[in-house]
Amino acid sequence: LSLYQNRLSEVQAGFARSRLHLTTATVALLVAAALFLILSLLAARKQISFLWPLLPVPVAILSIRGCDRYRKARSRTSRLARFYDRAIQRIKGQWPRNGIDGKAFDDPNHVDARDLNIFGEGSLFEFLCIARSGVGQHGLAKYLLETPPAEEILARQQAVRELRERTSLREQVALLGPFDFADSNWKTFSSWLDSATVPFPGYLRILFLATSVPLASALVIAGILIGSGYGFTGIPFILPMAQLVAFL
Repeated sequence: LSLYQNRLSEVQAGFARSRLHLTTATVALLVAAALFLILSLLAARKQISFLWPLLPVPVAILSIRGCDRYRKARSRTSRLARFYDRAIQRIKGQWPRNGIDGKAFDDPNHVDARDLNIFGEGSLFEFLCIARSGVGQHGLAKYLLETPPAEEILARQQAVRELRERTSLREQVALLGPFDFADSNWKTFSSWLDSATVPFPGYLRILFLATSVPLASALVIAGILIGSGYGFTGIPFILPMAQLVAFL
């Protein structure tokens, strides 16, 4: 518990810093934009040189990049804070009604699903589930409903022991993708996995190779012509070749 609490404090401090940096970059961007407008008006009236409005442009560019970087950092730290807060809730027993109950995966015909409180509010699924996709949630539900062989159980326990000390890896997995949850249709995914392999005809590889060589040659010739100063005069010769390659 202390490990999670300490890490949560560090993440919250990082969130505060990223928010401060984002505010600073936003203010700098607004100041640069206002300065650009003022200098542009003065340059239009010929009171100053037309080069003066370009002065705040580098500041604006750096501010825009900073805003994007700090916005992403704030989003990541916020998501990571929720990840550790969820872990602390599980340890303290405050996880019911704060997670995914998994009712969509409940099987009324399963012999143990209701007796063991696998799905529903305050269920085992809600306690364990930190899956960030519909496919992951379905996989966890399948693990809880189907009893695996003893060898697979031992292998999973060994995997858990290996991952227990790899805090940074768990954080990386928790921050994958731009959102906390990515919805997906697990039935479509399962059907795709079970579908037959589509063969790739060998003649297509030969055709792709035959069309790539003329295209590469056209690009090389275009580069040579442009580099030698005959770019515009060589266009009438390059365009037919490019059209032929595109048609093939």
